[in-house]
Amino acid sequence: MVKTISNSGRWAARARRAKPEGGATTVFKKMTPGLACFIGVVVSAITVPTADAVAKHTVGHAETHGEKHGGGHGGGHAVEHSEKTVKTAVHLTGELSMRSQMISAETLFVALGVDSERRLHVLEDSCAFFERILAGLRRGDESLGLPAVQSPEALAQLDRIEELWYLLYAAVQKGLDAGSMGPEQVDTIASLNLGLLREADRMVELLKEEAARLRFFSMLVKATDLSGRQHTLIRRMAKEFLLIAYGHDAETHRESLVQTYALFERNLNGLIDGDAQMKLLPPPTPEIQSQLQRVEETWRRFLPLMQAATQGRPGPEAVAQVARQVAPLAEEMEEVVHLLEAL
Repeated sequence: MVKTISNSGRWAARARRAKPEGGATTVFKKMTPGLACFIGVVVSAITVPTADAVAKHTVGHAETHGEKHGGGHGGGHAVEHSEKTVKTAVHLTGELSMRSQMISAETLFVALGVDSERRLHVLEDSCAFFERILAGLRRGDESLGLPAVQSPEALAQLDRIEELWYLLYAAVQKGLDAGSMGPEQVDTIASLNLGLLREADRMVELLKEEAARLRFFSMLVKATDLSGRQHTLIRRMAKEFLLIAYGHDAETHRESLVQTYALFERNLNGLIDGDAQMKLLPPPTPEIQSQLQRVEETWRRFLPLMQAATQGRPGPEAVAQVARQVAPLAEEMEEVVHLLEAL
């Protein structure tokens, strides 16, 4: 069981020390005092970049190109490998991890009859953007600022992702064509989604290793990457909850759900407080600190629904509550990513 902590003391203490300096424009001038102290513990191991060293290309920008314009490809033009484009590659490959779980959860919402018409459109857009990222990793995508992967190891990993993706996508597309999702789609999602998630996560690690070799990796990138993984964990929790509600191998998914929300909690605490072992900074600005507070407040409403699902099968009302709450929690977490990327 994840311990539910009291936040009033934690955030009151942070509020007292979160006053930014007047006219500050750099990461260092905007640091909270707690962050400055924390850096003394770990700065010898990892370098914090200057404000303009972190990529400003966000998922929101990518979705504007990829989803609102039908997921069209960027033409396969060569994109130069640089600090910004390598970070973009890490971030968008993390999108594959998140969307593997989002597509799974949306499929299950449709199978359970929750707002099916709208969610079928969301599924179609998410699948199109997933394919666009795959194509960008293979050939490059200039409009996304995404370079093609080059190393034999990364290309082999991309092959593994594509192999699993097209098996999963074939079942989802069949449901999209039919306008409904049934046992075939649920069985396919349940059997393939975690393998697809693991392979996408492995690609993220390969790209992070490349970034580290090129000295393009930092504690801020670590925090940004972990914040993106939190978004993936939110979608994974929803998927596991819905598989329990559907009655598909419920005990296995209950065990997995406990592990997922415990990991989310640990990561969130690390992002809020900093964690030297995880190589995480405390929030580098008061704005990010406040946004993480909003995430935590939303999380405290979401967590009891997950905990209840580990004790029994959720009913229609619980499913409806998760349907209402999962997107706001994901959006609050995604805002943390955007704020970190903008530094």
